[in-house]
Amino acid sequence: MKLIKYGYESFIFIIALIVISSNAHLSPESTRVIFHQNNEFETIRIHNNSANEVYGLEAWTESSNSDEPENSLKNSVNNKFVISPKFTLDSPGEDVVLHITKLPDVKLPEDRESLFYITLQEVPQRSVVNQLTGRKQNIQNALQLAIRTKIKLIYRPEKIKQINPEEIKKQFSATIYNDTMVITNTSSSLINAINLYPQSQLKKLLFDDVLKKRYQGLLNTPVILKPFSNTVIPVEKNSHINSDKIHLAYINDNGKINLFSVRIKKEKQSFVFKPMFK
Repeated sequence: MKLIKYGYESFIFIIALIVISSNAHLSPESTRVIFHQNNEFETIRIHNNSANEVYGLEAWTESSNSDEPENSLKNSVNNKFVISPKFTLDSPGEDVVLHITKLPDVKLPEDRESLFYITLQEVPQRSVVNQLTGRKQNIQNALQLAIRTKIKLIYRPEKIKQINPEEIKKQFSATIYNDTMVITNTSSSLINAINLYPQSQLKKLLFDDVLKKRYQGLLNTPVILKPFSNTVIPVEKNSHINSDKIHLAYINDNGKINLFSVRIKKEKQSFVFKPMFK
């Protein structure tokens, strides 16, 4: 079982990525693609938000960073999946469909989900329309930005089913050591946790409040809880965790937010990591 640590400094890249993605002209229909083992391929639709301009789109897959799974591994274009077309043009207001295929000789774990990333890169315009003349003019000497968007690609083996909140909560636990919380995931599922909420907030907590961040929660930014892993999260001393459980908000297969409770135990001694799984 691998230990994953999270500190505030490790989230700077994620914040920057969100800012960049929000300015993209091309947007994916979802934030994740679930690749089912028995399927020959999966698809994702990309929409051109521009009303007037054609944009080029280049796509490829990357491995996730095992120590910080919210990020892809730098310079890790992987050879496990192929996206077609690799390059295409997206017309104004239209969609293009990308096909993701796993290479036949690639073997991935069958006892757990595996995480990868799909990178979508816009190809900058080489000309723009002059608003005064109505004619196109070259912008070869102008600064152009190639905007990238990353979405999750989750490989799901046949025997692993979609998460059921009532079932999955039995395979999670949390232990608090002073200012450190350790979340243990004994399941085969990969959980995209967006926040943790004390029991005291449950009665007034709504999904809309989670989306609008009306309640701070215990996480500064979303984290990935990998299968068969301990995840270490800093906890402020004034978090007021006075009950025997917290509530974990996560994003499901459809990109919607669900909640399930996680039991807590508190330890007085300092945290010492001990592997629990092979």
